[in-house]
Amino acid sequence: MRFINFLVVKLAACISFGIVLSNFFSTSIELGITVFIGFLLLLTIFWFSGQKRLKQGSLFGITTFLIFIALGYLNVQFHQPHFQTQHYTQLQNFNEPHLLQVKVREVLKPDRFYQNYLVEVFQLKDQSVQGTLLLNVRKETELIPFKIDELVLLSSTIKEIPMTLNPHQFDYKNYLEKLGAYHKITISQRDILKVQLGNTTIKGFSERIRNSIIKKLKEAPISTDAKAITQALVLGQRREISKELYTNYAAAGVIHILAVSGLHLGILFLFFSWLLKPLEYLRHGKLFKIIFIVSFLWGFAFLAGLSPSVVRAVTMFSFFALAGMLNRPTNSFNTLFLSYLVLLLVRPQWLFHVGFQLSYLAVFFILWLQPQLYKIYSPRTIVDRYLWGIISVTLSAQLGVAPLSLYYFHQFPGLFLLTNLVVLPFLGIILGFGILIVILLLLDNFPSFLARTYSWTIQLLNDFVGWVASLESFLVSDISCSLLKMISIYCVIISSTILWTRKKKRNIFTTLASILFLFGVIGWEQVISSNEQLIIFHSSSRSQMGYKSGRELTVFSNDTVNWKNKYPIKGYRIGEHISKYISKEIPDIIQFKGEKILRLDSLGVIPNRKLSVIWLSESPKINLERLIDSVQPKLIIADGSNYRSYVKRWKQTCRKQKLPFHDTRTMGAYIFK
Repeated sequence: MRFINFLVVKLAACISFGIVLSNFFSTSIELGITVFIGFLLLLTIFWFSGQKRLKQGSLFGITTFLIFIALGYLNVQFHQPHFQTQHYTQLQNFNEPHLLQVKVREVLKPDRFYQNYLVEVFQLKDQSVQGTLLLNVRKETELIPFKIDELVLLSSTIKEIPMTLNPHQFDYKNYLEKLGAYHKITISQRDILKVQLGNTTIKGFSERIRNSIIKKLKEAPISTDAKAITQALVLGQRREISKELYTNYAAAGVIHILAVSGLHLGILFLFFSWLLKPLEYLRHGKLFKIIFIVSFLWGFAFLAGLSPSVVRAVTMFSFFALAGMLNRPTNSFNTLFLSYLVLLLVRPQWLFHVGFQLSYLAVFFILWLQPQLYKIYSPRTIVDRYLWGIISVTLSAQLGVAPLSLYYFHQFPGLFLLTNLVVLPFLGIILGFGILIVILLLLDNFPSFLARTYSWTIQLLNDFVGWVASLESFLVSDISCSLLKMISIYCVIISSTILWTRKKKRNIFTTLASILFLFGVIGWEQVISSNEQLIIFHSSSRSQMGYKSGRELTVFSNDTVNWKNKYPIKGYRIGEHISKYISKEIPDIIQFKGEKILRLDSLGVIPNRKLSVIWLSESPKINLERLIDSVQPKLIIADGSNYRSYVKRWKQTCRKQKLPFHDTRTMGAYIFK
């Protein structure tokens, strides 16, 4: 398949580069606008000077690309708090206790202790402001959860979102910043002064419709799992899915079907494109067909809660539907990249969302690679064509997202092909069943035979997924894949595919170069991972220390639990390419590269000799001033197992003694190198 207009792809790449650039470099908005206007003036000059020629020169093209790079850069900068005059961070002492009025924008997944929300702040210190905050509400039995569009008047302090405290852990602070939330507020019921319904938004209206459907769904005569799956597939809510069921779907490599995404919208798009094809023979029938498909897709997105992933997918397929009116099937690449370009112009930070990356990579590889794979085998029967179609699509999509999945999730489902051969037909059936059930529930007409059939179908799917999940030997986990390695793997995949489709000499050299690049990255990572490292991890419940020598990790802990696959050891082990793991008890004195480290626990036994570092753990009852005079350390470290009041007192003592103090609770794990 050829590109009709490669310019769209180049412009999409330029705006992506500008967005990435803005996350590494920041400048004044005035300078950025000046540079952008300068490029526009240059473009105008080159345009008029090139009117006498048959086509524009290279300077015109280069300037156009620079304009789109600047556009991507400025688009991100305009969304930053320091470029918004009304943002709450522009106020002095904004992080002191104040009355705040906020509006609930999104309900996030709760954790063990808090109900979590994204809220828009409207008023702070009697001033009108704007900005997004993370709201943590302590779980209390009498507290009713907030709903989207509710206005909450509360008294609290705006605080920094904690940084990642251990290496190679999920960076929740960075994740929230990509959602526009740079600070948080934590409250309990006594901090809530008033709650009332604000102006209704589309998303809030969608939430109320969904809640009314969920209420009816809970009363429907179908199994608990069927209700949970329906909520996930049709209504975009996964809260009712049991932990065991969720774990099985994750282990089987089909967790993506439990979240409404491009796969679900793609199935609906293809189904209605086929079902309504007879309309094309009528006058203006194609227009009516496109209007219906686009309307239905957006209606489905409305029911699914208008989450970012759903909005992105519907926008993409809306572009494909509109492009279908042109009778130009080879325009698929341009349609894909045009939707990509539009979405990044509207929400530039979506470029860093995992779902956005996975969706576009999967669709790109299906459009690019699937037609070539399909030609390898010529099926003769309808069933054969159907199965080979699923296989070729699955292989194309999996090849496209595999390196990115390894980078983010560090695992690969070995039975993905078998699983998708079974699950994809099931998904289409269950998705259609689910939509029909929602319609029947709204009409208060739900036949019992349909309930039994639907419950049986869901149970059949869950049994199959559970069986695949039980075959643990086929799930390759704990795969270490760095950003550079992921890029090098994509270079090999893309260059090899081009060589396969276009057997030219230069493509052979490109493929060989990409393979050498991959081996070079692997060799480089082995060299840099061969160093020694001693690390005191942050853990709120116990003391933990790790010693890394090359690809061997020794974890010191005073309990019998195997921490190999638990926080924070698992993330560190995968990130540092560890292949051998040993567990030992923590010694009282540790020596590392000439430094002697004393660990003082609750027993508080103090040796009578000089040591370089004192590691305080499990809240020892000591006189720190006397200890410092006796041992004369260069550094004091307090891990997360200590009482906060103790750490605060120790910190004041070290400040008085002008001695460095490292608190893992606020500064993260301490690494000796």
